[in-house]
Amino acid sequence: MDNEKVQHLLNRLNNSYDNMVMVVKNPDHKFSEQAMTSNMATIVAIGLARNCVGYLNGDIKSIDEAIRIFEVEVSDDPESKEAIEYLLKSYYYRAEYATTNIEEQKTFFDKGKSLGLDYINKYPDSIEFRYWYLANLGGWAKVYGILTA
Repeated sequence: MDNEKVQHLLNRLNNSYDNMVMVVKNPDHKFSEQAMTSNMATIVAIGLARNCVGYLNGDIKSIDEAIRIFEVEVSDDPESKEAIEYLLKSYYYRAEYATTNIEEQKTFFDKGKSLGLDYINKYPDSIEFRYWYLANLGGWAKVYGILTA
C-alpha cells in the first residue's frame, strides 16, 4: 500500500473516530444501553483500525519515537489525559504488533499495565484509560501466562 493511500485511509478513520466520539460524549444525545454499547464498540474498532494502519505503514522507529514523545509529555504534564491515552495505546501497539520478542513485549505491557492502573485509580470514570489498561493487562497476561496473571 503506497503512502498516499495509507494517508487517505488514516484520514477517513480519524474523521470517523472523531465523529463517533463527539456523538457519544454529547450530553444532548440519549442512547439506550444497547446503542451506547454499539457506539463504544464502533469507536474501539475504528481506533484499532486507525492505529494498525499507521503502524503497518511505519517502521519500529516511528512507534519508539512516539513513545519517547508521549513519555516526555506525561512527565512534563502528568494531567495531560490525551498524552496519557496515546502513551497507553503506544505501549500496547509496540508490544502487540512491533515485536515478537517476549522480553520486549513484557517490558511494554508492564509499562502499559502500570501506567493504566495509576490513571484508572486517578480517573475511575475514564472509559479510555480503563480500556487501554485492560488491553495492556490482557497482553501482559498473554506473555506472562494466565497463571501469573
